[in-house]
Amino acid sequence: MIESNTQNVPKIAWEYWGIVTFCMNNPGMYGMDERRTDCHVRLCQYYKISAKNSRNVTDHLDKYKNAVQMHEALKEASHDTNKI
Repeated sequence: MIESNTQNVPKIAWEYWGIVTFCMNNPGMYGMDERRTDCHVRLCQYYKISAKNSRNVTDHLDKYKNAVQMHEALKEASHDTNKI
């Protein structure tokens, strides 16, 4: 089942999800860890969260079935971080 809000997920979230999924299925691929790290930096910039705060989501991707759910969790992390 495709979730209805897939069009609201930014390209960077799809990219990160794709890299991580690829790495899980193809361990040891040369250069992929560097690409994942670079993408993680851009992911944090997009959601305006620190790498430390993003890890509550990105270190536990097994909790999410797709990039849409990851996106929703990162949005929530962003809201929690930016509360005054």
